[in-house]
Amino acid sequence: MKTASVTFIGLVLGIAITFLAIAATIATSAVSGTPAEIPFVFSATVGTENGLPSVEFTPNGLGLLVTVVLITVGYAALRLRARPHP
Repeated sequence: MKTASVTFIGLVLGIAITFLAIAATIATSAVSGTPAEIPFVFSATVGTENGLPSVEFTPNGLGLLVTVVLITVGYAALRLRARPHP
């Protein structure tokens, strides 16, 4: 049961961190006006559409999946190796 709950928490944490990284990439691109990217995961560029500024982004599904899985595995490994508190 502990393994399943730790893995689930790691999965939620991985999704949240990945989402925040995507939001930061979009914000960086929008504020600076230049392309911003997380290599092999996500890229965002500023463009114009109908005369208005727009942010165009290109996700890489495999890169996003690998990022979430690595965070999940890392969190689970650290939590399961930690000594229990008395």
